[in-house]
Amino acid sequence: FQGGEGTSSGTRTALPGGMRSAPAELLLAEDNIETARMMEELLRETCNVTAVSDGEMALRHAQETAYDIVLLDINLGGGPSGADVLRRLRAQPAYENVPIAAVTAYALPGDRERLLKMGFDAYLDKPFAPEDLDELMEQLLAVAQPGGRSPRKALPRARPHSGSNLTAPGDRP
Repeated sequence: FQGGEGTSSGTRTALPGGMRSAPAELLLAEDNIETARMMEELLRETCNVTAVSDGEMALRHAQETAYDIVLLDINLGGGPSGADVLRRLRAQPAYENVPIAAVTAYALPGDRERLLKMGFDAYLDKPFAPEDLDELMEQLLAVAQPGGRSPRKALPRARPHSGSNLTAPGDRP
């Protein structure tokens, strides 16, 4: 994550049923450099991570690369928000079935429901524990297909654990 964007390579990923595949291609849009670096560090074992710091860069990279998973902060500073990026990605056939999660500090009552209703497949509020990000990625990897071209599937319910910030669509109240 240098100069507003960066990439890091992951290792091979274990899939359900013990199958192995190439690492998932993940696009991370996060404007806080410390948070982006921490997330890249945690994610690089399972994914090839492209980190960008704003919505315009996220959209540009999404045009150039077929990502398997997208993680979006909502407040990306100036320019398109994470919600704007979601709407524009979902309008593209290549991204209509790609799992896209909101990773955000918007954590007031109703924010989770609003974001899931907007079209995000999952929600993780900040600050989060590394285990919460691991759980989110486990769920997203379970439904992601190379190139994001598989039919969209409902994410499984998050396993409850103390302090979990993770919400998948099945967790809606």
